[in-house]
Amino acid sequence: MKLIWCQGGNKRSAGLAVAAGWGYGFRSDDKHFADELGPVALLDCHWEQPDWQRHLDVAATVKPMLATVPDVLSLDQLPDTLRQAKLLAPLCSALLIVPKCADLIPLLPREIDGKLVVLGYSIPTGYGGTPLPLWEFKGWPTHLLGGSARDQLDLCGYLNVISCDGNVAWRLARRGIIVTEHGIGGPSILEADGQRWPAEDAHLECLRRSLVNLKKFWNRHRKIEWRTDAAQHVDTLCGRP
Repeated sequence: MKLIWCQGGNKRSAGLAVAAGWGYGFRSDDKHFADELGPVALLDCHWEQPDWQRHLDVAATVKPMLATVPDVLSLDQLPDTLRQAKLLAPLCSALLIVPKCADLIPLLPREIDGKLVVLGYSIPTGYGGTPLPLWEFKGWPTHLLGGSARDQLDLCGYLNVISCDGNVAWRLARRGIIVTEHGIGGPSILEADGQRWPAEDAHLECLRRSLVNLKKFWNRHRKIEWRTDAAQHVDTLCGRP
């Protein structure tokens, strides 16, 4: 399993995550720092209004491990989804398709032009969510989009999770809260240290400690591949020859 840090345009937080061993991901409509922080583990796109040509152009530049096809909201979008996947296939190691309508998954191929198809499950948050029942994802390699570490771990018990992304630790860090080794929000940095952090970057120090704690959290529960080279095909994460 691979952990991916996705936080569009924030070089400092992304740098801390990469230094802690996370993979680097971003959305194609955001500013990115792949030349400094790559290799790119995930290239995502805006789920409501994707700029498809920009997405292709960025994929061609960074050659991500996983590249997202725009969310599939209805069955009549399937032909466009497959066409888009074919265009993305030469530019990535594996394709990420995010189904959000009933009866779609059985119609999807397992590979497209020799590239593995991974399903994206969007954990319900204020940003969005997958409305489908978990059992429809059974037997498919799955990437978890968003959510907290605890939510992601719970889903690992039901799905064949090969990777996940998220930035909940950042949202907590901006409030001065450190994520604990149990994967949940814990003390503030003021409470942890007994004094005010002596610099203006207290939120970054919160994030750094959270990333260290999350690494310990995941190492207790799952085998995580830290900083796996992006050229490695996702098939290896799924145990395929």
